[in-house]
Amino acid sequence: MLDNIVIEYMPDRTTPVEFDYNRYRSNGINRTSWHGESHTDQMRDELSLLVGDPKTSANFRGVRKSTFKITRDQEVTGVDTSTELIAPLIANVSFSAPVGTSDAAFIDVCEAIRGLLDQPALMKSVALNGEI
Repeated sequence: MLDNIVIEYMPDRTTPVEFDYNRYRSNGINRTSWHGESHTDQMRDELSLLVGDPKTSANFRGVRKSTFKITRDQEVTGVDTSTELIAPLIANVSFSAPVGTSDAAFIDVCEAIRGLLDQPALMKSVALNGEI
């Protein structure tokens, strides 16, 4: 299993930055968490991977489920506007892949997700403003 994971992306959309996540905890074989460099006891920066084994049903070999989750705590203004609160910003990417899915089909879906996520105006409209 991976002891550390490096994610490279461009937070300012121009300069690539590497974010290192180091293994923190494994809960059995189905869930593992890594902490990012900015993680503290008060402010989370956590990457979690979760997997579920397929269950065969009649002639169908089942579906492998997996989730990639990033949690980063944020300071937000409270309702009374005089207090700052800590609340999690959570992003999940989940898959349900039928057993036997080809690598090409899986990569195609991953590229489609990448294309969707690479539209910041759409992501902001839906995730932050609740507009579809």
